[in-house]
Amino acid sequence: MDAVSRTEEDFGRHAEWLEADLAEAPGPWICGEQFTLADICGGVIFDRVEIFDRDHLWSDLPGVTTWFDGLKRRPSYQLGVHPWAYRMWGSRKPVADYPFDDTEYAAPGTVHDLSAA
Repeated sequence: MDAVSRTEEDFGRHAEWLEADLAEAPGPWICGEQFTLADICGGVIFDRVEIFDRDHLWSDLPGVTTWFDGLKRRPSYQLGVHPWAYRMWGSRKPVADYPFDDTEYAAPGTVHDLSAA
């Protein structure tokens, strides 16, 4: 078994554990009704896995899918995570599509406009 297959297998096992934990939690988040650092840290990992087109690893886990979809709908996620078009290349974005146009990305008045910060 190659390293990618082993990593996918390991990730799948962790996603199944998360599925079981979410089934026992009283709310939509990893620790229950309260959104916590656990959701943020988990979300970063799932986001990276999704970038590399491996979201099939949890496609059969409805609790994980619902949790991650809910995370992506949060305003803080939408403000803090770069839109797909402006992310680094990976399986879903060929290197030919990068670099992007900085002026379009950080145009005044857009979410990622840092000139007023």
